[in-house]
Amino acid sequence: MDGAAPSFGALDEGKMTCHYSLDSLAVRGCRLFGWGFCLDPLSELKDGKLLLPLVDGRWHEIALLPGGYREDLVLSFPDVPHAGAAGFMLRATLPASPAGGEAKLCFRRAEEWIELPLPGFPDAFALPQTIPVRSVFQRFLQIRRQRGWGAALKAALRGGMQRLAGLRMLNVRWPTRSVILLDHGMGGGATRYGESRLAFWLSSGRTVVKVVPQASTLDFRIEIYDGSGRSELSVPSQNELLEILERLDADVLEINSLVGFEDVPAVTAWASVWRRARQNRHLRFNLHDFHSVCPAFTLVDSDGRFCGVPKKERCVECLPKNAISTLGLDIHRDIAEWRGAWRDLLAACDHIAAFSMPSVTLLRRAHPELRSGQVGIVGHEGGGKGLRRVAPAKVRPGVVAVLGHINRAKGADLLRALAEASEISGRPLEFIVFGTLEGGGAGLGSLRVLGSYTRETLCDRIEAAGVSLALLPSVCPETYSYVVDEIMEMGLPLAVLDRGAPPERVRHYPLGRVLKGDDPSSLFIQLLEFSEALRK
Repeated sequence: MDGAAPSFGALDEGKMTCHYSLDSLAVRGCRLFGWGFCLDPLSELKDGKLLLPLVDGRWHEIALLPGGYREDLVLSFPDVPHAGAAGFMLRATLPASPAGGEAKLCFRRAEEWIELPLPGFPDAFALPQTIPVRSVFQRFLQIRRQRGWGAALKAALRGGMQRLAGLRMLNVRWPTRSVILLDHGMGGGATRYGESRLAFWLSSGRTVVKVVPQASTLDFRIEIYDGSGRSELSVPSQNELLEILERLDADVLEINSLVGFEDVPAVTAWASVWRRARQNRHLRFNLHDFHSVCPAFTLVDSDGRFCGVPKKERCVECLPKNAISTLGLDIHRDIAEWRGAWRDLLAACDHIAAFSMPSVTLLRRAHPELRSGQVGIVGHEGGGKGLRRVAPAKVRPGVVAVLGHINRAKGADLLRALAEASEISGRPLEFIVFGTLEGGGAGLGSLRVLGSYTRETLCDRIEAAGVSLALLPSVCPETYSYVVDEIMEMGLPLAVLDRGAPPERVRHYPLGRVLKGDDPSSLFIQLLEFSEALRK
């Protein structure tokens, strides 16, 4: 939404007290990234938005994204059951640069909107990047006035270090016959696989130039691995990055993931031209997600459901409302143009590495023109190595373990719905998250979140909690799942939804169960039946 600044109604401080903060903000041109929290002790706030002025006089609205589980807020507000769900993240590319002034955090509480002012936006909140020489002194004074001497000195130091890094980059001796590896660096299975590919190329005696976008600073980190070790540089923009990569004498380009890149179609276009420029070059793409199908790379739609790759008309309707599934990187909303850009890249690939047949099926729904010889199923190194067998508890109520960071695509909303169904049914099942849960447990007595765990203590903690079975609640179609490997290695009974890669293995696992459908009530009944059958 652009236009004049709308009003959602003034905050009545006599009724309530909101604790809020924009903890960190990075601004680079028209791009923003930041995080913070807003906590109303009385109830959860919904539909968060940032409303900010632009330099061209318009106002722009950015949907706030879930910010993960905030353990710091749980400790600070132990009597507020929804404190862990009060965090938010913002990530966006604006139609114009933000203007100085006052922005507003806006949230819906029941049927009313509240506004929380952010004076001095964005400078009062931003971590300044490099300041042009001609305005260093004025910028230093501005930061000092807004944030104090300490912040101003730190900003000056950061700017100087970035300037030195830029000068040093001009004198870098770029490696020959290198491998370029593009990755998202956001953790999870894709990052784990990317690390194995890095190790493979290094063991082959190759120099690897790895590129990772940095969300918190809105720049790109270049990591150079060779016989002498590892070195690192940063570049501020994707255009400069591609100019550098063009200068490399690389003969292999491996795309592990492009999630988080500034302009994905520009990267795919560059990669296609790069591959076709020389016959001896090799281009590989690893199918870790469905970014090549949709900017909503998990294929979770605006209603929070697996979309199944529908007709384009549904995509046109969904994308503008689905910032949560695009991580705010939704500037490319024309699905035909998006798939056209990826179609050119996939056609140029020498090898497309997939990790399950269901992933290939979904890819072909969007790209039916793919040649059969391009796509190959590649085996993962098992993710459960080093874990011992555990003894499932045959107890009632059944204790259901969920492992990892559970966000919306990984089934956070579904897990809360299952816990609610258990409450209604007299708590025949208890759910324990060994990890974190985006949005928290909503005060449900049958749902506990234990926080992060270490691999070394996981088996002991599962036995101590009396776990009887495990659940993979992902509503997205996983392209593999290291968690499935880990659970089967421990010998725990395992239930998964009937989508993506997990059912391929779980159907052949003696202690596995594939749950049918999407309705939480039906899924709960199936899970309860599975739990009861295991007790016999």
